[in-house]
Amino acid sequence: MKLTLGLQYHDAAPADTIAAAFVYGRHAGEWLDTISRWQLPMEQLTALPVPQRDSAATAGLLVLFNNAAPPFPELLQYPYQQLDNLFIPVNAVLTPALTNSERKRLLIWDKQILHPVLGFTGFHHDQLIPLSSLLTLPTPLSTDWEHARMGTFPAPSLQRILLEAVATDTIFLDLQQEIGHQPLEDILPAQPSPQGASTLLGKLFYLLTTIIPFSITRSLSPDDQRRKALQRLCDLFDIDPIKALEYAIPLDSPYAPRGMSVGGGTSLQRNNADFALGKLGGGGPVSYWNAAEYHQSLREKYENAARQAIAAGNYRKAAYIYAHLLGDFHKAANTLEKGGYYREAAALYLDHLKNEQAAAVALEKGGFLEEAIDIYIRLEAHEKAGDLYVQLHQHDQAMLEYQCMIDITLKHGNYQFAARIAREKMKDNAMASQLLLTSWEKKIDPQQSLKQYFDLQTDHLQQAIQTVYRHHMPAGHETDLLIVLKDLTVQHPEAAIRDTGLDITYEIVHRRLQRHDDSFLAYLRYFIPDDKLISGDIHHYTGEKPATVADIRPIHALQFAKDVKWLCGLRLPHQMFFVGFNETGIYVLNFDMEKKWYYYQWKMNTLHLQPVTMIFRPNRVNRVLLLGNFPSLPARGLRDETENAPRIEMPSWLPPNLFGACMTEESVITLYSASGVLVFKDYNLSGIAGDPKECRLDGKPFSLQPLYGKVQEVFCHQDFYYFFNGSDILRCKRDGQLEAFSIDAEIRHMNATMVVDILQLAIVTTQGVMIMQFEGGVISARSGYITEPATRDAVLSWLPGNRLVISDRLQMTVYKLSGSPITATSVAQCTTAATVRAILPMPQPNSIGTLNEEGLFSIFDLPA
Repeated sequence: MKLTLGLQYHDAAPADTIAAAFVYGRHAGEWLDTISRWQLPMEQLTALPVPQRDSAATAGLLVLFNNAAPPFPELLQYPYQQLDNLFIPVNAVLTPALTNSERKRLLIWDKQILHPVLGFTGFHHDQLIPLSSLLTLPTPLSTDWEHARMGTFPAPSLQRILLEAVATDTIFLDLQQEIGHQPLEDILPAQPSPQGASTLLGKLFYLLTTIIPFSITRSLSPDDQRRKALQRLCDLFDIDPIKALEYAIPLDSPYAPRGMSVGGGTSLQRNNADFALGKLGGGGPVSYWNAAEYHQSLREKYENAARQAIAAGNYRKAAYIYAHLLGDFHKAANTLEKGGYYREAAALYLDHLKNEQAAAVALEKGGFLEEAIDIYIRLEAHEKAGDLYVQLHQHDQAMLEYQCMIDITLKHGNYQFAARIAREKMKDNAMASQLLLTSWEKKIDPQQSLKQYFDLQTDHLQQAIQTVYRHHMPAGHETDLLIVLKDLTVQHPEAAIRDTGLDITYEIVHRRLQRHDDSFLAYLRYFIPDDKLISGDIHHYTGEKPATVADIRPIHALQFAKDVKWLCGLRLPHQMFFVGFNETGIYVLNFDMEKKWYYYQWKMNTLHLQPVTMIFRPNRVNRVLLLGNFPSLPARGLRDETENAPRIEMPSWLPPNLFGACMTEESVITLYSASGVLVFKDYNLSGIAGDPKECRLDGKPFSLQPLYGKVQEVFCHQDFYYFFNGSDILRCKRDGQLEAFSIDAEIRHMNATMVVDILQLAIVTTQGVMIMQFEGGVISARSGYITEPATRDAVLSWLPGNRLVISDRLQMTVYKLSGSPITATSVAQCTTAATVRAILPMPQPNSIGTLNEEGLFSIFDLPA
């Protein structure tokens, strides 16, 4: 019997076994560019040029470390171990296994490498190349330096330029001096005739000289005098808003009242009607004015005056109204930004709103980059800090910040985000490739990780595919690999790529059929597109077998708090979050998906609490928003208890009557009702709003049908935002223009999954659950109803392999979807003890976790 020596993938790959590394490329420049990143002593390294499998052309370099330990093994894209004089990948073993005597008899060369794609190559000792031989040194100069003199040292380079700090109290001092504080009696005549008050100017003079000095006759009680003064203040706003602002009183300032002035007071004193940061903190004694019956009237007049000031370009005046009079510091800061007063806006964000993120954004807009960088670093927004260092042409500092951001994201298990920084910001494709390959091996968003990895391997894509399949193949992820390879054949229609994918598919199908699993046969048609008979042959082969539905039972269960009614759940890379409530408040449970969990609570009245929605930011899972009909919730940082925990909050800046929302890389998208009409508004991540856009369908404002009460998760795909209302699937652009796709039943819930360029929606309706696909902006496929009529308690969850789990009340079913039109085959089912509120994929392949409303968390294994 004759056996062929080969390699088999092996998970265990300890760093101390690394003895060499392979570098792809044909030229010394490519090799040295990669090797220099390893931070190994060059003089200790030697190398062997490895030829192509079918020619003498160089495919790459095997670099031997010669007992040097790599300080950063994660930077080695293709590390190798040494078995006597044979080098193989560290995550591989020989098959069949060889004894020491067999290895000595078979391995006859001084050095040999068994490469998963290039095959077996042997070398003599004299073929070893010192790395120094790859460098050509210039000819030494004959210049005599014996009489050289030390020259003048160059001036040190500038490291930082900052503007002189200006005290915020003095920013508007010049304008205050221009306005002045003269008494009204010095400006106008003391007693104009009442008969002269028939004209508008006469009325103004009358108010200013007889009433507005606010010296009220002493025969009236203090309360009556104040009411009279407030009425006259309202009257003055109708005649001269600018003058009236000098006497306006704060309505909603969080700093007032802080005390009473000596002797009280019945006169409205003149104020400087311009924005000044020094006046916002309060602290001084003031006369207290009870403006209850004039509160709404004055508020409307203040807001109208602010709008007029903005229209006139007087943004500081408008900021004065918002901050001093209305106590709305968000609007005040936003107004200052619009007017170009970025430093003043930043001070307002820092000192009064305690919003460092918004302050940094304002400073950045104003060009105060060094000050913005300091804040971004405090916030651990190192990527943004690096971007600003790039603008300042400080490359080394930028690289340090980018590396800090990578280190932080890797602690959270977000390898794709770290790879994006390495690729886009650091221009280090080798590091990005290694991070994406690690993400694939760790089964973190495997399809996207592998797709992005192959996108970086265009120069040797065929070899990369073979290497991944032979040596970096996590158990149970054949489906993910084939889905990515299927899409690769569309991007790269070369015959070599298609044939490589076909060979791998044949191997996987063969192994599966030996285990009586024919589910992978359908992938063959993607690699043999010209075979018109293959689809029929596959259907004929699989159609002769009776479909079986497996009854599944939980393999493990955990009991969370029973005194909490659980509502929903969310899966992040290394943890899960569940939300529930009882009579004392809202609870969040943080579960590490193994055996530890923690509870957090916001105390509030939950008597009329409705369903809660959780959304998070793609690729940056450090922020989760809770959406519901409860008051705003302050952010809760869970970093103290769990290493990778994000911040959870319901921001106060979200619009009222919120209908739906989603988070993108740079913004929070909201849809809300304004007098029954749908409005689109986006916010940056600091809560600064863009301009609202009224949503229109066929040119008319879109009126929302009565709402169930749960805030929808909106799904973003190719610059469209998908949601539902009534019996319509709606698609919205950023300008508010809508398209509607009608369904013949009321829609109750919807969930989405994205596969490359296809958006796939699972839609719960009163007639049952149906599937709809969008590709290239149009409906590409849809199904009929795959279930009986569904209730509002239905929960949906997409799984790899185009599977969908549906639970409604006490029945949970797993479906396999295929074909066009889409058909659904039931493959597994079970009955639950209580209504399921969340279905989430577990880290293990073909495994899900469910949480019912009574707090029982159950783990199920699904059929492959």
